Amino acid sequence: MRPILSLPINIDDLLHGKAMESERVEFTAQVTAQVAKLAGVVTRERSRGELMHSLDLNDRMHFSNEYLQPAIAVGLIEMAVPDKPTSRFQKVRLTEKGRAWLAEQRKRGGAA
Repeated sequence: MRPILSLPINIDDLLHGKAMESERVEFTAQVTAQVAKLAGVVTRERSRGELMHSLDLNDRMHFSNEYLQPAIAVGLIEMAVPDKPTSRFQKVRLTEKGRAWLAEQRKRGGAA
């Protein structure tokens, strides 16, 4: 299994303005286009099926490997019921870090 994503900086420092601008750019570049798209459609707690439909995706494994797991790994989204990750009732939501990242992207006029 390949590693999902690694962050060279502390995301808390980034979100609280303590990271240098070059580090901020590097972090943004490490958030893949797929993760950015996913963050843009998580407007409330949503199920895997709802998110896949919003992104026009059909393959659950592709969605999980390329969208969901990387977004969780960088801390942009979280599971609503972390103790039951495979529950059919599982939903995901933006974290505080995710909301801050999304607001920064929208402020800059970037994708998401």
